[in-house]
Amino acid sequence: MHKIVKPTLFLAIVSGITAGGLLFSLIAKTPRYTVSIDRTETPEIGDQITVKYPSWISEKTAINSFKILPETKGEVIWLTDQHELIFLPDLGFNPDINYEIKVVSPSFFATVGPLNKTYTFKVTNVNNTTEISKEVYDPQITSGKYIDINLKSMVIALFQDGQVVKTFPVAGKGRPGRGDTPEGKYKVLRKEPKHLSSLSQAWMPWSLNFRSDGYYLHGWPYFKNGKKVSVAYSLGCIRLFDGDDKELYDWAEVGTPIIIHSSTLAAIAAPETSLNDGDLVREGSRHEVYLIKKTGNKKFKRHILTSNIEQWYPHLSPFAGKVKVINDGSLNEYLTSRWIKSDEDPKTIYEIDSAGIKHLVLCNNGSGDCLETWNLYGWDVQEIYIVNNKELNFYPQGESIQLKLSPALSN
Repeated sequence: MHKIVKPTLFLAIVSGITAGGLLFSLIAKTPRYTVSIDRTETPEIGDQITVKYPSWISEKTAINSFKILPETKGEVIWLTDQHELIFLPDLGFNPDINYEIKVVSPSFFATVGPLNKTYTFKVTNVNNTTEISKEVYDPQITSGKYIDINLKSMVIALFQDGQVVKTFPVAGKGRPGRGDTPEGKYKVLRKEPKHLSSLSQAWMPWSLNFRSDGYYLHGWPYFKNGKKVSVAYSLGCIRLFDGDDKELYDWAEVGTPIIIHSSTLAAIAAPETSLNDGDLVREGSRHEVYLIKKTGNKKFKRHILTSNIEQWYPHLSPFAGKVKVINDGSLNEYLTSRWIKSDEDPKTIYEIDSAGIKHLVLCNNGSGDCLETWNLYGWDVQEIYIVNNKELNFYPQGESIQLKLSPALSN
């Protein structure tokens, strides 16, 4: 026997479904209950995905709901005031890949779907390079100030009347093939202590605008919540490390010429006379980094085998930002040292070999206390670098070695 649904009940059910559908439709179109996904490419940050969430979604829920396919390494930033999730791919998006952004709604909304969103895209190569007609030799301008930026050696050089007065490392540049930093001859159009990008909504400290279409020299960008971006590349802007950005900003004037190039000739670098005791340096065409030691008219250099040194000595952090680039051959007059001793045990001396192995140095009587007889072997005690135990303990222990006569005495 079949039950017959009464017309009034049937109409009530249909009306309920219709009303529910209309309500659902209204909810799905109400900003309070929807998400939006936007992709931008900006010169200061590069590729950026922004997901706007309803105000009642928590940070944890938003982060858990965000997916990108194929899986891409990057940084996720939550902006509480804007209720936005920012995703910055570490190395930018690959033009050869189709990407899909998914926002999967939590709780029961996952079944009804007003918060579910899918966004697909594929990026294209943007080549901003406008190379100058010839290789750049130093100096290009011999009167007044100008800023020379070598994207090959990653060095910013400040020139005054044809002389290098200061150099800074380039902290970040445009990603090759996706958003190259434009090369050419420019000038400072305007200066802003803090410029807010209307696209990325990120602050760019100590900004020097050199192209009207949005290209700047600036400090490391950060969002309104104070979080700094960690991506390696921009899409054309040139970044500086903290401290360097303000120094360049204060030195430059509106109208100061800027030359940006990728020259492999005559690398512009800091003069040797500007090196100070304790500086980290490397020659322009080489990757080896040395720690300089100057005592009176004596000059020494010690090969630094790891960037971990920034962890042991805070004044050398960030490692890459502290390395001065100098002209090839400038370190020829520096004596290479491979000797260290602990600041807590000044009598015990170690040799650090090229593989980063430490060897206890023994004198002819088998003692490890060689400091008092160091000069008798023809060595200069000033060659010995003093290190802390954190650095000393980093090097694995090798076999002890016998102290030998210096080349000066053995010849």
